Amino acid sequence: MVDETSPTGSRMTGFTLVTREAEWDDFERARMVELGEFEATVCDGCGFPPEIADDAEFFWGFGTRVCPVCASQEQYGRMLGEADADEAKKRGEDAPAKDPRPEDGRTVQIKGLTREEADAAKAPTPGRHRHRKRR
Repeated sequence: MVDETSPTGSRMTGFTLVTREAEWDDFERARMVELGEFEATVCDGCGFPPEIADDAEFFWGFGTRVCPVCASQEQYGRMLGEADADEAKKRGEDAPAKDPRPEDGRTVQIKGLTREEADAAKAPTPGRHRHRKRR
């Protein structure tokens, strides 16, 4: 029980009890402990346990995959970066920091488009670039 005087001089009495549901139950906590124990036994770089990574009889092959969504996102980021650099040159080195800039508050969001929307926007699609016929 609390018995205090408020800053305004009125007397406050009582208490508040707040109960919240636990974020994790016992099962989830146990799983997270197990995950931590497992992660402590594997290489931070490749994720393989030492008994596999250090086995001289095990050979490794590597490959790459290009994700078209990630490729488009990086391409778009470069395009924005170039446009921002051009804008910065126009502003000059002495532009006040308080002046608004195109990159202020910008977030890049990915949205799937229908073929018609992509054609209308002329959105680049990696690996599927349209070439115009020469006249």
